[in-house]
Order: sequence, then C-alpha cells, then structure tokens
Amino acid sequence: MVKTRAIAAEQGYVETIFGRRLYLPEIKASNLQRRQAAERTAINAPMQGSAADIIKRAMISVDEWLRGSDLDTRMTMQVHDELVLEVPEARLDEVTKGVEIRMCAAAELSIPLVVEVGVGDNWDEAHWKILSVATETALSGFRDDVFATYQWNEEEAIAQMITKDS
Repeated sequence: MVKTRAIAAEQGYVETIFGRRLYLPEIKASNLQRRQAAERTAINAPMQGSAADIIKRAMISVDEWLRGSDLDTRMTMQVHDELVLEVPEARLDEVTKGVEIRMCAAAELSIPLVVEVGVGDNWDEAHWKILSVATETALSGFRDDVFATYQWNEEEAIAQMITKDS
C-alpha cells in the first residue's frame, strides 16, 4: 500500500493490470481529507479496475462465442464478477463448458482464474446455489430454460497476483 501511494503521488495516476489509468488530481492536495481520499482510491483502483477489466473481457469473449453459435442462449446481465445467462436446459453442459473456458482465459495471471457455476430458475437461486460443473446434471428435466450464473473471485486472484509480484 505504501508503494502504491508513492507511485500514485509520483505519477499522478494508478493503472490496472491492463494499463487502464485512473488519474488522481487530488493525490497532492494540501487538504488532508482530499489527499487521503485520493490515496484510498489509489490503493483500491488497481484491484477494482482490473476486476472490471477482466469481466469486460470475459463478457466480450462469451458474447462473440454465443453470437456465432446456435446455442439459443442469451447473456442477460452482468453483476459485478458474474455473467448471467438464459440457457436451454438441453444446452446447459455445452454452454457451461464454453463459458467456463472463456472466463478462465479472460486474463493471464500468475494464478489461475477459477470459475464457479450456479444454476437455478432465477438469478437469485442460481447466485446462492453455486454448483460445480459435475453436479449440473442433477437439475430437473421439466424446465424449458434455466438461468446460469458464471462467476469467479477475480478480486482474490488479483490480490494474490499483486502480493506475489510485489
């Protein structure tokens, strides 16, 4: 954290792991509260910004794959580190594997991105019942579609990467 503050004060900005910059004009403010707020932002922004960059990359990759397929699957929203999709039950295994591959490949870090899959009749159910890929076949055969949420803990991965590389 000390190193990040020093870099931010010297450069006037911090960067995500992909090089996206957040400028911090208040980092050298004479007002203590403004300077401390900028320092907190400098510490948080590389991790939060990198997490945002990773999910955006994953979302673009998944969207391109889905548009070029006949999987009859729609990405309905992104929530923080999750992509929420409407998936026909008959295509659940295929979509799960394809999304998992693309999300894991969204960034090359010093540690792997691990994807967890949740399946349910709605986002809330899928979000709270994260299932492993191996247990997805236990779903009821009576639903026409299911919602699937794909997430990983990229903030933890980025924190570990930053710690290992520092």
